[in-house]
Amino acid sequence: MRKLMVLGVSMAVMLAACGSGNELEGNTYELEMDGMLSGTYDFGSDGEISVNEMTGSVGDSYEVTNDEIIITGSDPESDVTIELTFSYDDLSGDVIEGEIVGMTLEGDDVPEEVLAEQETMNEQLAGLPYTLTKVNGDEEDEEE
Repeated sequence: MRKLMVLGVSMAVMLAACGSGNELEGNTYELEMDGMLSGTYDFGSDGEISVNEMTGSVGDSYEVTNDEIIITGSDPESDVTIELTFSYDDLSGDVIEGEIVGMTLEGDDVPEEVLAEQETMNEQLAGLPYTLTKVNGDEEDEEE
């Protein structure tokens, strides 16, 4: 019986150390793609994401798989949806690095010429490095 209790406690500690597998949840990150700042991403605990990009505020959802982060965004002014896919090795640190896997554009308002060039755009994007850097709100509060 004692061995079972020790085993149970050990398993509980291991599971707690591993977390839910989605270390992005509830955190804010700055995204740099190919060395250029893209925006600030607030990852909610419900799969919702709020994005404050350089071009304005958008937001939809995100999903974390075993090896990819998939961010889906839409333009509130038109029927355009963009899905960006990023690879990653480890989500547990304050800095997450990987490569852009690809991009998909969908919707009635996406120009035909853009859809026709989507494969070429993906070839140019695929493999570009990205970095997500955790933004710590506590430091900002301490500075004020």
